[in-house]
Formats: sequence, structure tokens, C-alpha cells
Amino acid sequence: MSNNTNPCRRGNQHAGVPPDKSSSTAPDLAVSHHGSVVLFHPQTELAHDWMDEHCPAGADHTYFGAALVVEPRYVRDLLAHALEDGLNTIQA
Repeated sequence: MSNNTNPCRRGNQHAGVPPDKSSSTAPDLAVSHHGSVVLFHPQTELAHDWMDEHCPAGADHTYFGAALVVEPRYVRDLLAHALEDGLNTIQA
């Protein structure tokens, strides 16, 4: 993980699974807590696009499959940014 205090950035794409396009009421992001890390799982095309734009894979962001790996100290800010941009979330 990076010491970068801004959990959201702009940049390139990451590898991932196909987004769920079956329901417009489906949560955009599923958030799962795993102790020392939290995973943000994109569930919709909107979430994939948002993560591509704000949290590109690379030196500052780590992905486990399609899920963004986040240190717990950054979760609140990242969720706030996602909600401000119109995404909805669910705890997985």
C-alpha cells in the first residue's frame, strides 16, 4: 500500500470481471472487511468505470482480482467519494 493520503486518483484501467448489468437497483460496490484489508468489489459497469477513473491499478492502488484492496484507514474517505459520485454500496 502507498502512504498516499488521497485514496482516489485518476488514471488507467484495471483487469476485472464483467460487471453485472442485470438490475439497475443492484449495489454498485460490495465492500468486504477482512481484518487488515477491506475489498471494494465493483458490481456494476458504473462502479468499474468509477474505479478505473479514480483508483487505477498501479503503484498507488492494489487489486485482488477485480476488487480494490484498501487499508482500513482509507475506507471512510473512499466510501464518501463513491457516495458523492452517486454510487451505492452494500457490505458483503
